[in-house]
Amino acid sequence: VQYLTATGVRVLGTAGGPEKATHARDLGAEDVFDYRAAEPGAFADWVREVTDGHGADVILDVVGGPYLAPNVRALAMDGRIVVI
Repeated sequence: VQYLTATGVRVLGTAGGPEKATHARDLGAEDVFDYRAAEPGAFADWVREVTDGHGADVILDVVGGPYLAPNVRALAMDGRIVVI
């Protein structure tokens, strides 16, 4: 988060709980979605909303499997998903 924001990238994130979301914002994330407070995969609609329908240009996925479909929904045209 710090590296990306230092290079001028707009960073959105997901976090498991309000404390982790606050920490991500403190590190420079513009906005953070608390996935524990929502239905599984609901972050895709959130990404579309906060990007005015554009979607994410890059998604770093640390979960895989069940998140593939929502990640694709959140992805911008010509975007990339990196599974870590």
